[in-house]
Amino acid sequence: NQRWSELEEGSLNNWMFAGAVDVSPNFSVGLALNYWTGKDDYQFSFVEEDNLDLYTFRDFRRDDNIVSEFRGFNLKFGGLYRLNSNLRLAATIATPTTLKVTDNFTTNDETRFDPQENRANEGSSDEGSFEYNIRSPFTFGAGASLNFAGLLVAGSAEFIDWSQIRYTSEPPIDGLSKNKANEQLTRNYRSVTRLRAGAEFTLPGLGMQVRAGYYLDPSPLENLPDDADREFFTYGLGFLLNKQVKLDVAYFTGESR
Repeated sequence: NQRWSELEEGSLNNWMFAGAVDVSPNFSVGLALNYWTGKDDYQFSFVEEDNLDLYTFRDFRRDDNIVSEFRGFNLKFGGLYRLNSNLRLAATIATPTTLKVTDNFTTNDETRFDPQENRANEGSSDEGSFEYNIRSPFTFGAGASLNFAGLLVAGSAEFIDWSQIRYTSEPPIDGLSKNKANEQLTRNYRSVTRLRAGAEFTLPGLGMQVRAGYYLDPSPLENLPDDADREFFTYGLGFLLNKQVKLDVAYFTGESR
């Protein structure tokens, strides 16, 4: 009897320091410095039990754990053009982010034998750490918004060529050089375009706003079926309680297509 389990959890955090300036009555530019931090905790367990007493061992267990910590910087430039009082156009460029990754790993295994074998349990353990750098590609974005008769409609597109992701140091894989690892990244990843759209309608005289949104996040991996892409939908309400206080309620849902 064999069984195994996987558990992975973590987060990637973005701390932003930004500023903007009007260079003309209708055109503004901005710059943001992004500091990225994060952590990923991956756990894998495998258990084999000799329930039918076919072998000399009673059970075997192996546990693997990899904790990865990330940190890095990048810049994001943006421009906003107000075509008129109702229509706005925007564009952004984000520079590549070079993440420094520190992997700390542990491995433990143990074999317990049948009592009649008169053998002590056997086990081993190993631990270590590895550091490497990986660089993300440029990100290009464009968007527009239209505000007319109480209805605000906005949309944006974001292009990322994930095949340009690169190890800038030796990868954390035994026997795989940096050049070979980057060749695999080029073959296995593709360019994608993320799409976002949303609308908000202000109900006249009620002090209430109704919102809905959509987000398409295509998988960056090559040769996957279309249902690997993820879709998200958002719905919300806003209540103007007074001139200073506003209450917002939102619902977010998503799934692979």
